[in-house]
Amino acid sequence: SCELPLGMCKYCAPFVLNVRVLCVVFIYHYFASLPFAMLSLAFWFDALRKKYTFGKRTIYIFLAFSGILFFVFYPVLSGFIVPRTYMLSALKWFPSWILGY
Repeated sequence: SCELPLGMCKYCAPFVLNVRVLCVVFIYHYFASLPFAMLSLAFWFDALRKKYTFGKRTIYIFLAFSGILFFVFYPVLSGFIVPRTYMLSALKWFPSWILGY
């Protein structure tokens, strides 16, 4: 059952192994590996639900957290113009993240 992670690594390896510092990688570069990631996550959720009593709660927490992060980062990821203060205060969690104009 290691086909899914290997398939995902096959598509992500060229971007991970790129050593250029200022390399621009757009979200559509990862679209080919998205089915592998979704299937791997679904299998992991299913195993978690069957094996542990707290599995369903963990899955719901993960999905809620993912949804919240999607809505918080969506304006910047989709190219909407947002206030600079929003980018620097709410979205820039690490100093190495380059957000801004």
